Amino acid sequence: MRKYFNIIVLFIICFLFLNKNIAAYQKAHYYGGQYRDPFKSLIPKSPKVDRGELNLKVEGIVWNTDKPSAIIDGEVYHIGDLVSGAKIEGISKDGILVFFNGQNFLVNMGGE
Repeated sequence: MRKYFNIIVLFIICFLFLNKNIAAYQKAHYYGGQYRDPFKSLIPKSPKVDRGELNLKVEGIVWNTDKPSAIIDGEVYHIGDLVSGAKIEGISKDGILVFFNGQNFLVNMGGE
């Protein structure tokens, strides 16, 4: 009788041990179709805006003063000045902010 009891206990222990190992090797499944993709931006892309006739080349910027200025096409301009039909709204270390044809544009240093 004791022999059968030991065999049954051994059988139960083996069954539980093998059952845990089988569960560890099962492949996990992900069903996340109802959730949004975390790699897609929630911010809508801004449409490309045609600058039209705005053709400025920023050659230099002095921005950390009481009166910031920018050198555009060889001339010195300040905030509020008009250049090629565009009004300079701001000058920062990244470039100049201009208002042209009812829209604001950031013209970077060295390019358009």
